[in-house]
Amino acid sequence: KNWSFDDKIPVGQFYHINADNEMPYHVMGGMQDNGSWHGPAYTWITGGIRNDYWDNIGGGDGFDVMPDAEDASWVYSESQGGNVDRRNWKTGESWFIKPLSLNPKLLLRWNWNTAMAQDPFDKKTIYLGSQFLHKSVNKGVSWQVISPDLTTNDTTKIKAFQNTGGLTLDITGAETHCTIITISPSPKEQGTIWVGTDDGNVQLTRDGGKTWENFRGKIPGLSMDCWIPQITASRYSAGEAFVVANDYRRGDFKPYIFRTTDYGKTWKRMVD
Repeated sequence: KNWSFDDKIPVGQFYHINADNEMPYHVMGGMQDNGSWHGPAYTWITGGIRNDYWDNIGGGDGFDVMPDAEDASWVYSESQGGNVDRRNWKTGESWFIKPLSLNPKLLLRWNWNTAMAQDPFDKKTIYLGSQFLHKSVNKGVSWQVISPDLTTNDTTKIKAFQNTGGLTLDITGAETHCTIITISPSPKEQGTIWVGTDDGNVQLTRDGGKTWENFRGKIPGLSMDCWIPQITASRYSAGEAFVVANDYRRGDFKPYIFRTTDYGKTWKRMVD
C-alpha cells in the first residue's frame, strides 16, 4: 500500500569502462543518466579514494570515455546520440568534435550508445560510427567517411524512429535504429577493422575502409537482426576476432559469442 523511494543507495550503472596508463592509472567511464567520470584507481596517501578525487568529464547519459593516447590529461567523452567532446580533465578545456553531415539532405543516424574507438597504430586517429564509419586523423578536428552505409538501411525501421518514440513522439533520439554500435580496429594488422550494427550486420575491412565484407547470414547459429554490441579483434592473431550478439529484445535470452581465426571464413560458437 505504501512505497518509499530510497535515494541513499550508492550505486550507479556504467555503460563502458576504460583506463589510462598513468601512475597511478585512472579509471573512466559513462554512467546511465549520470554523466561521465574520471578518477584514480588507487592513491599514494592514506584515507583511500575520496569522492572529490573524481572529476566529471561529461553530461547526459555518459557512454564511452577514451584517454588520449598521447596525453592522458585529455579524454574523449561521449554522451547519447554520438555527442563527443575532447576534454582536458585537469583544466576543464573542452572541444565538441562530433562529425557533421556535409550533405543537408543526408541525415546521420547516431545510436543512443554510439560506437567509438582509438586506432592502435596512430595515436592521433579515432573512429566514430553513425550508419557510416567516420575517421579522424587529428583527434577530431576534422573527419572523413571511410565506408558506405554498413547497416541494413531498412527504410521501415528508419521511418519508425523518425516518426514515433513508441506510444508518443520522442525527440531524444533513443529509438534511432540501423546504426553502428561497435568498432574494433585490429591491434595486429593496420587497416583491419571490425564493425557491428544494431540490425545484425558484422562487417570487416582489411584495407582501411576501401572494401567491406558483410557476414550477415554467414555465421552459423547467429539469428538475423540480432544486435551486435561488441566485437573484439584479437591482440595475438590478425585474423582472429570475437563477436558478441544479443536478441533479448525479441524474447531470446540465450548468450551468443562467436570466434573466427581466419577473417570470418569460418566461425565457432563459443557458448550454447
